[in-house]
Amino acid sequence: MSSYTYAEHLEEHAKPHAGFIAAKPEDYSRPHPRILLLRRAPDKWSAGLWETPGSTYKETDASVLACASRKVFEETGCRVSRFVDLVALDKWQLLRPQGVRYMEKYMFLVEVDGEDWEKKIKLAPNQHDDFL
Repeated sequence: MSSYTYAEHLEEHAKPHAGFIAAKPEDYSRPHPRILLLRRAPDKWSAGLWETPGSTYKETDASVLACASRKVFEETGCRVSRFVDLVALDKWQLLRPQGVRYMEKYMFLVEVDGEDWEKKIKLAPNQHDDFL
């Protein structure tokens, strides 16, 4: 038997599995989200590393969402049709000879155009060599 406590806002997650599913039937009628991972090309820094699509925000990007949409297209050929949710935001600092650089990585749950999008992925060969 577990002996842990949890914050009040996690109450719904403390129910037995059957009760949890019964309380949210709409959550189980939709397809489950999937995560697209891309493997960095052999000649890239961190070759072989699996990562989600993404890159540095450019001054020409109208917003963080525009940047994310651009990078998904550039790296996979898929077009983002809808941003569903922000699922993670990581922040860190890099100490460089020029000073401290503040970094942020946003991870979004998105929907992409088209059925069978996995079959339509076109990797940028200079960036990635495989996906799953």
